[in-house]
Amino acid sequence: RRLGNLPPSRPQPPAKHHPAPLTWRQRALRLGAGLGVSLVLLLAVETGLRLLGYGYSPRFFVKTGDGKMLTTNRRFGWQFMPRETATQPWPLRISLQKPPGVLRIFVLGESAAQGTPSPTFGFSRILEAMLERQYPAARFEVVNVAMRGINSHAIRLVARECAALDPDLFLIYMGNNETIGLHAPEPGRFTLTPYPRLLRASQWARATRLAQLVQDAARAFIKTPARKQQDMDFFRKSRLAADSPERRPVYDNFRDNLREILDVTLASGAKTVLSTVSVNLQDFPPLASLHRADLAPEALTQWEAAWTRGLQAEASGAGPQALAHYLEAARLDDHHAELHFRMARACHAAGQADPARRHFALARDWDALQFRADARLNRITRETAASRKNPQLELLDIEQLFADEAARMGGSPGAAWFHEHVHLTFDGDYLLARLFFEAA
Repeated sequence: RRLGNLPPSRPQPPAKHHPAPLTWRQRALRLGAGLGVSLVLLLAVETGLRLLGYGYSPRFFVKTGDGKMLTTNRRFGWQFMPRETATQPWPLRISLQKPPGVLRIFVLGESAAQGTPSPTFGFSRILEAMLERQYPAARFEVVNVAMRGINSHAIRLVARECAALDPDLFLIYMGNNETIGLHAPEPGRFTLTPYPRLLRASQWARATRLAQLVQDAARAFIKTPARKQQDMDFFRKSRLAADSPERRPVYDNFRDNLREILDVTLASGAKTVLSTVSVNLQDFPPLASLHRADLAPEALTQWEAAWTRGLQAEASGAGPQALAHYLEAARLDDHHAELHFRMARACHAAGQADPARRHFALARDWDALQFRADARLNRITRETAASRKNPQLELLDIEQLFADEAARMGGSPGAAWFHEHVHLTFDGDYLLARLFFEAA
């Protein structure tokens, strides 16, 4: 270096210190601490929003001004449906504290139980009149908390609130909105239907004030396109075969929700009448039909030929020939809902009552747009009631009782009792009330 042949020396930088890698315990502690801080912040925001009175209550009942009475919350459906299309509970008022000597009866269900299209003349009002006439010395309060557009996912929340209001009897009539409705599967789209725990967590989160704030902000600042109408194109894309694996979680969820509802109603000390559901079989054709998934092209061609011959024979009034062609088609593919419906009508016209009833039921069960409670949902209701073996619980098999009554008139449940697919006429509501009256 002194001779200038080497470059001047430079000070060496200090050796870098590499910290020891974190153990899995340390990583878990850091993650837990981060989640804990986040949770505390979220709880603080949620509490602040509630103290400020922001948002709406997700409860089914809300107090009136004096705090002594309860009324239905018209915003209850907002946590499940878009505000523009959300349905509302039927308006009513009950006292927070049940008056002495009153027998309080709650009716749980969907639109058919509510009494659509005219709840004022629904089965619960007829039942109340029957009870008052039969027992003039008693005081009855029949509270209809059924609601259009909901299903067992929401009914379990309603049942929980009713159980805290000193009930004496629950009447449960539900099952029509499980397959197409709230938390139902949508073909070709990801849904939470197969994941009940995540589904319930998301349902709980949507009801928080923080979620409401986010939704309100999105509505105010994000221009969203107009909501697509539920037209025929929408429903055509929602078709789902009865044997599709996507339907299985529907039945699992219904069973779990029904069990929870019964846990709540029976734990309240009230008696419970659980009912199966009757629908229009004879005068309401299936809304959509799909072929068997594994139907070969050649078999489909043969099926369509037999189907066409059956339609032509039926149109010309040749019922026996039409039935023969339909049976030929059924041997190739018996999953087609409309095929069963037309076979049922042909059997009914020929006086073959039992085959007609069987095919009317199969037409309902294979309907690819399942707006009606099918045989599997009613079977779950029967099995759940039988598994309880609780003297406070009684099964009322409305499906079978309506079928027996229709059989005495030579047919299946139809237009005499139903406006369309599930909603009852006055005669249907009267029959339903009479059957519930006997159980009550």
